[in-house]
Amino acid sequence: MSDGASTALKVKRRAYAAVAAVQVTNALYTVLTKHAVKKGGADPLVFSLYRDLAAYPLLQLGALAIDGPIKPKVRDLCRLSLLGLTGMFGNQYSYILGLTLLDATVATVINQ
Repeated sequence: MSDGASTALKVKRRAYAAVAAVQVTNALYTVLTKHAVKKGGADPLVFSLYRDLAAYPLLQLGALAIDGPIKPKVRDLCRLSLLGLTGMFGNQYSYILGLTLLDATVATVINQ
């Protein structure tokens, strides 16, 4: 096997491992969230808020690492806030609220 083919195989394996890790993390998130909401008594609204508060620094660091420091235009701040509220927070809040009504398996299948 040539060196180029060996490198391509390593990249391919790494990509498959990353996809598998994401899927396992997604499934675990659903099960743990269901447990926290049902048995732990966590409020879906507060749980979603904490999730977003924990995700913000990670997303910000990733954006800084990839794009560097970029300031949004003032006129775009309202749009970004609305998209963050409806896209990220609203989607997860609705998902967690749905978990209180459904089984974790059904929610995972629908999410995929």
